[in-house]
Amino acid sequence: MAEEALDKKSLDISFEFSNKRNFITDKRLFTQIVLNLISNSIKYANYEGIIHIKLDIVDSLKLTILNDGPPISEEEKDKIFDKFYKSKTINFQQLKD
Repeated sequence: MAEEALDKKSLDISFEFSNKRNFITDKRLFTQIVLNLISNSIKYANYEGIIHIKLDIVDSLKLTILNDGPPISEEEKDKIFDKFYKSKTINFQQLKD
């Protein structure tokens, strides 16, 4: 689903799965969350950058999505789940160039 965006920014993407255990979740909601996180990771990654997705399933599920884009400031971390919030510290024009 994200292939076109990955190609447009010449991003490398890697996946790491700690094990292949099953877990119970709302498939639609989980898919929506993961796609949103990946989409944001692509959006804020540097051109010709990297994205790494890691999934650990032990006693709980832990999903980590990393990119090489600008970090979120400490002041803004509590706002990342606010609907329609955009960082005030990230230069969005620079990410487009």
